[in-house]
Amino acid sequence: MAEDARAPLGRPLRYAVVPLLGDRVAGVPRVTGPVLIAPDATGLSAAPVPDGVRLRWQPHPAATAVRVRRSHDGAPFTVVPGERDRLLDVPLPLGTYTYEVCCGYPGGGPDGGISWSPGARLTTRVEEWPTPVTDLAARRAGDRVRLTWTAPERGGSTVVPWPAGPVARGADVSARFGALATTAPGTDGGPLHRDLVAPPGRRLRMTAVSALGDRAVAGPSVIVEHPCSVDDLTVYRTGAGLAEARFRWPEPAVLALVTWDDGTRRDEVRVPRSRHRAAGGTVTFAVPPTACAVTVAPLPRPDAVAVPAAPAHAALPPAPPPARPSTAWWPPRWWRRRWLRRRGVHA
Repeated sequence: MAEDARAPLGRPLRYAVVPLLGDRVAGVPRVTGPVLIAPDATGLSAAPVPDGVRLRWQPHPAATAVRVRRSHDGAPFTVVPGERDRLLDVPLPLGTYTYEVCCGYPGGGPDGGISWSPGARLTTRVEEWPTPVTDLAARRAGDRVRLTWTAPERGGSTVVPWPAGPVARGADVSARFGALATTAPGTDGGPLHRDLVAPPGRRLRMTAVSALGDRAVAGPSVIVEHPCSVDDLTVYRTGAGLAEARFRWPEPAVLALVTWDDGTRRDEVRVPRSRHRAAGGTVTFAVPPTACAVTVAPLPRPDAVAVPAAPAHAALPPAPPPARPSTAWWPPRWWRRRWLRRRGVHA
């Protein structure tokens, strides 16, 4: 028995067994048939996704090409373009699909081209998925926000608070949806709605989700924000033309609007939360010397539907009048000397 640990990959080889008598050939060599060493990809797996399937595999490190072919319900195989180690095959009709993944090696074909491995195969099914919700609107009504959306073409729908970041429309959220849903998805046709009470100090991302069986896909999202009121506002002058406002930040707002009004003039400044924190909870701004009414209000995100919070108000008294110059008269030095000499005092 012999082993060839250095056999090239992807090149057809023949091995001969030669009988020897000493150093001389003692008979007719026995030759094997063509031997092709072309390892297949490993770890081939499939996962269902909306309207299709996602494949993953690990190609052999020596392979210079990968070919994926697909057969639908027993039809002939056709080549499907994909990446070196994965394939997202969408959209597909419902049914059973067989995939074949082959690794290619250079220099092994009849014309010196690519030699393909036998191919790793896998069979999977494309199932029916819900269609995503196409529109979601939010409208404030007092301290509530009404969310309205249109039922999807396929499956039930609901709107849930989404604790993570934005999710793409149509993305598979089956694993998350079960933990987030508090009510069963509605299946009524036409517009649906839900009234939401956002507690103060919260920002919620509300996402529409369509569900069919144990599968769910994401739809559009809206941001609902209810800032806290501005508390503990105090305003005082710090110098000529400057005042300082100290207040508790109205979470979760990222901006606050500081406004002064003296009855004839008005001005405002937008204060970022980072600036307020860096200054130790204070904001310095320019003011006139007249008495002013100062207002601080939270500013919600421009892309959010906000429940308004009550602003805070404080009175800033006028600046004190400038100090009057002294009118006391002091005699000149020569007069003081003469006055002291007359009294016998030598200055």
